[in-house]
Amino acid sequence: MKKILPWLLLLILLMILCIWSKKDAIYAKLHQNQPVVTQKIQDSAMPKEEIAFVITQDGNGYLMRGKFESSSQQNELVESFSKVGKELSLSNTSSNMNRTDSGGIGLTKAIVSHFVQHYKNGKLVYENSKLTIYGDVDSYDAQRAMQALLNRSSLASVDLSQVQVKKVPISFLLKKDGNSMSLNGTFAVKNDADRLAEASSLAVKRGEIKEEPNRIDNGCGKFAKSIL
Repeated sequence: MKKILPWLLLLILLMILCIWSKKDAIYAKLHQNQPVVTQKIQDSAMPKEEIAFVITQDGNGYLMRGKFESSSQQNELVESFSKVGKELSLSNTSSNMNRTDSGGIGLTKAIVSHFVQHYKNGKLVYENSKLTIYGDVDSYDAQRAMQALLNRSSLASVDLSQVQVKKVPISFLLKKDGNSMSLNGTFAVKNDADRLAEASSLAVKRGEIKEEPNRIDNGCGKFAKSIL
């Protein structure tokens, strides 16, 4: 037994040395069939910048500058003006995929035809997700129609245009009927009709008197008062 024990210890030592020398291979063998767990790292989402642009009337055409998400957005606006017979030229425009559109392109396309037809010295400004309209509009009806178009979109918008109404001369019919007279006509304010009636030595019956702010007395009212 004493003779066998040293050999047994030697054998155990040799086994330990053998295992130690092959530990890397054994470790790789044990782990080769295990699934590799990876950690998915997501880049923090960068907030996208809203597109912005300005379109101004330039002679018989229009000029646009601004920052867009893509060149196709610029082309959409160019084509929308082209469809109504107007050229939209580009100046200082850029495209960047880190920008986004909340609806400015669509709303602008929806109002282009009405804008071109009724607005002079017009300007469209889209920034901070809001569309603002400037310029001179040819009538109150056209301004109301523009507001109706804007209201179809949930996008913030405002029309700051000024109504430029063409002045039209006043018109009236002052007719003598026995010992009195009758007055019908259209004036800037009804007080103008009253002053005309008061200038007569005869009683004046007011008929249909209309009031339109764009009416102007080109001298006929003053002349009528001078001969009554």
